[in-house]
Amino acid sequence: MKKQITISILGFALIFFVFSGIKQSYAISKIGSGYTIANFRSLINTVVASYTGLDRPGNLIDGYARLFHCDVVTEKFNNEFEWQKIRDNLNAEIDRIDREYYRYYEFSGPIELDRYNFEKGEFPLSEVSKLDHIGFLSIYMLPSAGSLRTYCGEPFVASDTEAIEDFLPIKFILQLDRPVSLSGIKVDQDVAKDFVRNIAKRSGGSRIVYIRFRVKITDLLKVKEKEYRDREAVFSGSVKELDIFMDEGLTQHFSSIKIR
Repeated sequence: MKKQITISILGFALIFFVFSGIKQSYAISKIGSGYTIANFRSLINTVVASYTGLDRPGNLIDGYARLFHCDVVTEKFNNEFEWQKIRDNLNAEIDRIDREYYRYYEFSGPIELDRYNFEKGEFPLSEVSKLDHIGFLSIYMLPSAGSLRTYCGEPFVASDTEAIEDFLPIKFILQLDRPVSLSGIKVDQDVAKDFVRNIAKRSGGSRIVYIRFRVKITDLLKVKEKEYRDREAVFSGSVKELDIFMDEGLTQHFSSIKIR
């Protein structure tokens, strides 16, 4: 029988934590639970909808246009007088975005388990996987490979200064209301025995499992520029659910972690 375990959300230390190997999706994806799989387009909607129409920066509107209205950008952007009218219309369109829809996200990444601890009835996390008062989570980062950062580049082929990161954030960070700690995954011995038996079939006996975060964004704190023009959006919010899966596709549930 699978058990729920409790994760303590304690203290006020804010330790930056970036998941290596975050599972990413590039299309807008809605899942039945009410959480959206973290992806670039959805998170941009979250960013632009966080501003009121009067306060929304023009470069964000222009970047939004390149994601969702490339044909209009191609036709109108190089005429600043026509583009100003388009920008006003887009600003009104953004004001109609359902802000509540774009508050809930899920994302996942690998963690490694150590040998089963019979006294505690849990698989401890390996030293590199332990979550120790984590105050920040990396929700998503736009890959830099290939043309993924071009997005509607036709009007700007003569210049590499018009990459998408000149308009929009490409990294998305969540500052947690309360930091998260997790050092082990409690499971019954029969479940643990099945897991150990199954990992023997893996290459090298890997003890990698996958942790899925479900979070709620409450506010956009800031959009800041980083080195090499990598703009970064920092949200505030909280972890609502944590689950552990045995496979990267998140189809084999292993354990649930109760938030308190």
